[in-house]
Amino acid sequence: MATEEETKLEQYPHLKDLKADYIKHLCEENGLDLSLLKTKEDRIRALQTLPTLSDAASKSFTAPPVHRLKGFHVLNEEDDIECYLSTFERLCVDRKIPDGNWSILLEPCLTGKAQKAFYILTETQKQNYLTIKESILAAYRLTPDAFREKFHTARKLPSETFKQYGSRLNLYLRRWIKPSDGLVSMSEFINILDKLVVDQLITSLNDGSLRMKLLEQRWSTLYEFTTIADNIIIARASCRNRQALVGNTQIPPQSQSVASPVYVPAQSHDTNTTTTHQE
Repeated sequence: MATEEETKLEQYPHLKDLKADYIKHLCEENGLDLSLLKTKEDRIRALQTLPTLSDAASKSFTAPPVHRLKGFHVLNEEDDIECYLSTFERLCVDRKIPDGNWSILLEPCLTGKAQKAFYILTETQKQNYLTIKESILAAYRLTPDAFREKFHTARKLPSETFKQYGSRLNLYLRRWIKPSDGLVSMSEFINILDKLVVDQLITSLNDGSLRMKLLEQRWSTLYEFTTIADNIIIARASCRNRQALVGNTQIPPQSQSVASPVYVPAQSHDTNTTTTHQE
C-alpha cells in the first residue's frame, strides 16, 4: 500500500520533469535548506511536503512536455557505459537534435553511479553534455590514463579469439590517445595503430613458442594478423586431437604379432662316449 508521501508524489508527477534550475528556484522561494538537499530528487520530495506547492507549481508555472529519446532506454547494470553514451550520441546526431538539448534528454535516463556523477556538477555544468560525459566516465574510471593502463596490462582471455583480443586492444588504444576524425580517416595513421596493437598483443602472450611463430608471420593489417593467429591456434588444436586419437587407438587382436617359440636343440646322449669316460 502506498504511503502518504508516495501518494503526494503521484499527485504531482510533473515535478520530476521540471529542470533542475527551476526545482532549485522553488526550494529557495519556499525557504528550504539547499545544503541539506543535494539532489534533484531530494528537493522534489521536500517540495511535495509543502501545502502551497501545488498552487505555485500548477498556476505560476506550466510544466514543459516530457522529453524522451525514442529508442533509448534507461541505464541499467548490464549496460557498458561507453557503448551506452555512444548510442545516445548517435541517436541525437541522427535525429538532428541540437547539442544544447542533449543533457535534458540524458538526465532522466541516468541511474546509479552515472546519476551521482551528474548531480555533483554545478547547474551550469549540467547544461554541457561534454562536461557531463567526462564526469560520468571519470566515475567509472574510464579516463585516458585508465585506458593507457588497460592497453599495457591487458591479457588475452581463454574465451577470446585473437580477433576479439585485437579489437579490444585497439579500442583501449583509441580511447587512450583520442585521435581526431581527420587522423582516423588516414590510412597511414591506421597502419601505425595496427602496428602498435600487434606489438602489444605479441608482448602480452605467455606462450614463448607462439610468440616466435607470430613474429615470423607477414601481415599488412591488424585483421590479417589476428586471422593468422587464430588459424595457428586452430591448427595446433587439430594436431593435438589427432595425436590423442592415435594414442587411444588399440591394435586389433588379429594384427598383434605372436612371439615365435625359441628352438633349443636337444642334448645328445652318446652311450658309448659315456661308457668310455666312466672307464
